[in-house]
Amino acid sequence: MDEKIAIVAPGAIGGPIAALLTRSGYNVVLVEQWPDHVEAMRRDGLRVTIGPREEPEDEFTVDVRAVHVHEACTLRETFDIVLVTCKSYDTRWLVQLIEPKLAGDGVVVSIQNSLNYEWIAPIVGQARTISCLLTGGGELLEPGHAWRNRRLDHHYYTLGELDGSKTARLDRIAAILGDAGSTGITTNVKAALWTKLVHNSVSAALSGLVAGKRRSWQLIEMPEFRAVSAQLFREGVDVAIAHDQQLEPLYDVPTAQLRNASDDAIAELLSATGGGASKGATSMVQQDLARGRPTEVVDYFSGLLIRKGREFGLPTPMNERMVELYRRLEAGELAPGEENLALFADCTGLGADQQHTGN
Repeated sequence: MDEKIAIVAPGAIGGPIAALLTRSGYNVVLVEQWPDHVEAMRRDGLRVTIGPREEPEDEFTVDVRAVHVHEACTLRETFDIVLVTCKSYDTRWLVQLIEPKLAGDGVVVSIQNSLNYEWIAPIVGQARTISCLLTGGGELLEPGHAWRNRRLDHHYYTLGELDGSKTARLDRIAAILGDAGSTGITTNVKAALWTKLVHNSVSAALSGLVAGKRRSWQLIEMPEFRAVSAQLFREGVDVAIAHDQQLEPLYDVPTAQLRNASDDAIAELLSATGGGASKGATSMVQQDLARGRPTEVVDYFSGLLIRKGREFGLPTPMNERMVELYRRLEAGELAPGEENLALFADCTGLGADQQHTGN
């Protein structure tokens, strides 16, 4: 446990990791941009709830070393491992902030949604960048209190080198992260992240547009939701395949073979994501909308797929409509609601009758 570890933006995802690693005896520094969160952790420690909030699997408070972002320059040590757990739109500036404190042979691990390796590697170098597929969620309930909304045995982290190699450092980081939750290794992490990108552009984005708290697996029985989801999914898969990314199974459902499957088969993928979910847990997009924050949909989920599609001349009308609607949501010109599904009607290629059958 000699490694020096920094966790950048220890909120809903990074907070539980920070608390569990600190409790296990690792040398961890938390670099956080929300002043109230830092002050609460300094005053009271970091409280973590794991599993269902009504009957937590574990709940504890641990003293942590937390610093404000403006204090990062005062840190004397350099870090062997930097875990980046911020929103994608904060990645570049936070990685630039911490880069001077990265040890010469140190590594930055992105534990985020979207393809953050694309903007981390140019700052610290590809050889010092590792990515992690995240298959669990959480919420920062209040300053100093993070909730991991699935149990510890739920598989949360899958690490991979960007070149697909198997390395000793990858094994070591997986062992460390394993003290914070179920962790695995992949030799195809880029494809895994593309898979999650396509999934988020369907599940997280569409459920946030349609409902304030209900998730995709709770909405998928609606014929209109199912039809729009299937069209969004196919569009995202087309973009991924154009970029030579053969999508990997997600939640044990083989995604790539669903490209030409029925709407019902695609719905199985969305339904599978609800396994082990805690009551009352909302997605990162729903949390952002509820708190008046920017979402990652516009630039890092649907918006990113649009840009990636344009590189190959692929039309992405469903994702373009999603971005249009999210610009209105974030501006307060539109509210989440089931009626928003009808706003895709002119770009789905489906008539009203077909949308209601889900075929």
